[in-house]
Amino acid sequence: MSKPHDRSGLEELLVAADGEDTDQVSVVAAAALAGAAPLRVTVLSVADPADHDRRRALLSASIDAVGLEATVTVAPGDVVDTLLHQARSTPGRWLCLTSQGRGPFGDLLAGSITEAVVASSTVPVVIIGPRADASRLAGDGPVLVSISPGDDPTALEAARILAAHLGTGLELVGVVSPEERVEIDEVPATDSPAAGARQQLQGLADALPDAGVGQVGVRVLHGAEVADTLAHLAEETGAAAVVMASHGVSGLRRLLRGSHTLRMAALAPCAVVSVRVHGPEAEWSG
Repeated sequence: MSKPHDRSGLEELLVAADGEDTDQVSVVAAAALAGAAPLRVTVLSVADPADHDRRRALLSASIDAVGLEATVTVAPGDVVDTLLHQARSTPGRWLCLTSQGRGPFGDLLAGSITEAVVASSTVPVVIIGPRADASRLAGDGPVLVSISPGDDPTALEAARILAAHLGTGLELVGVVSPEERVEIDEVPATDSPAAGARQQLQGLADALPDAGVGQVGVRVLHGAEVADTLAHLAEETGAAAVVMASHGVSGLRRLLRGSHTLRMAALAPCAVVSVRVHGPEAEWSG
């Protein structure tokens, strides 16, 4: 008998869209998530009042095309402020963005909208990047979650909730990046730095509640870049999604330090879920 879904913290998906044809990608992602277990879906567009009727008609057509039951909302205002306000206005609501449109939400990964949302959102943000196959969310691939030493457990909890919602497995992944290793391969269990990482990940996996998640696995990998390594693994495993912690870094600090989350979203063959772990307390986890 299949285990019941634990949907605590994932009750509704807020999909940001502007009515462009490529917004169909985020609508497909919403349909995949809603098909896995009961989930309310709201499609939100930010537009001038004069354009509300046209925008609503375009979004309704996209929803009907995939048979998705959703509420369409068109609102005026600043795009980022409106998204953040609407995302946190309802408990259990996650946000979904696509990087493939050409309107206000278009070219998100190269622009400021996704960066601002990821840096400030108090709810998980599902990013559908340019290489992502949104339909993977309807498949049986695992949810991967990137775990680094000392990470806040918030991202792991979001990954657990997503895996339970999808009824699929969960893999906790650590990436070890020694300077002399460039290729991507699994670290031997006898490798000393990796042994500590593996022990930490296994401890986290063992402590997870048994709440609808399929098989839970642990991997420690070599890789020069975290995002590249995870993207490779996501392709290899047919992952449904990759969950990563975001530390709310933006502007010059982001440019100096880089952003694993946004780079991952640009490379990933699946959805990437960004979970902010510093700043205001997350409001999504119930």
